[in-house]
Amino acid sequence: MVCFETFAYNTANMAYRRDILKEVGGFREEFYWPGCEDNDLALRILDSGFYMLYLPFHVTHSFPSDLASFFELYFHRGANHYLFMKINREVLERIEPGLSLRDTYKFPILKNHLLYRPHKLLTSARFFSHKIGSIYMKFKLLGGGNLNKI
Repeated sequence: MVCFETFAYNTANMAYRRDILKEVGGFREEFYWPGCEDNDLALRILDSGFYMLYLPFHVTHSFPSDLASFFELYFHRGANHYLFMKINREVLERIEPGLSLRDTYKFPILKNHLLYRPHKLLTSARFFSHKIGSIYMKFKLLGGGNLNKI
């Protein structure tokens, strides 16, 4: 689980055996956008009893982005993060009681990030767009959208 705080499970940096992907059902279709669907897949693989080898070699794909696309990216990640926590509540509770109910983007974290990260505007934009995405997904699930089976 420590690796969920890094990009270790980002599918751009992963390779899986086909038979394992078939056994766990591949990616879930409930995730609307990129973000956390790869963590969900990795968690289901680990929960199925398979092992993963972590090599701390990180590949970064950078591309030009404007502020609107930055907000959109973290809005989508926030929405999918909420969905990930909701879908995997039972597994996360077994790993660490209370983990699935914890909001990982709280204001003390924002304060800490603002103190130690150089890009204050982008840190704030990331925090608030992630939070808004999470709130969006929470209300979407409560509103009986096509995700109400979760």
